[in-house]
Amino acid sequence: ADAINKLVTNSQALRVSQFNLNHLFSLPHFTAYRLAEEPGLPPLAGKEEDWVEKAREKNPEIAVYRRSVEAQEAARQMAALDYLPDFEVWLSGVKDPNGGFSNYGYKVGVSLPLFFPAKQSQEEGAASDEVSAARYDRTGKQDEAIHMTEDADVGADSAWRLLQLYEEGGLVKQVQRAWAARQT
Repeated sequence: ADAINKLVTNSQALRVSQFNLNHLFSLPHFTAYRLAEEPGLPPLAGKEEDWVEKAREKNPEIAVYRRSVEAQEAARQMAALDYLPDFEVWLSGVKDPNGGFSNYGYKVGVSLPLFFPAKQSQEEGAASDEVSAARYDRTGKQDEAIHMTEDADVGADSAWRLLQLYEEGGLVKQVQRAWAARQT
């Protein structure tokens, strides 16, 4: 029933296309088009795994999500580096007032903020969450591409088997005769 419904729908669409072509080329509305020969359709070549891998590599949406993950990882690294402490080093000279010229001394001081690890870990944690979210989005888009490719492969294989059944059962010739009778 589904095949017959598709056949009727396709034949109606073909008729509309025929009228559109006739109008486009300023031909009479009932001009018939005929192929020199029936086009041969080879079966879909390749393995499903290869098609899935190709879809994962070539899909532009996945590439966008891949770049988003890279950008979020770079932002996380910058967050880790942004809050590193600024060291201040002081050097001062001191003279013992009771001594002579050789009683000079030097003191070195280092200043280090105490709370930098808390701020650094907070920013790095937020950036890590963004990286995780970007990876999750990329995985979702990859899964979507995989499912679409698998569905297309199953659909192509099913259509090929139906076409083979139609050709072996003579349905294609019956449809051509019905089409010619409809034209007449």
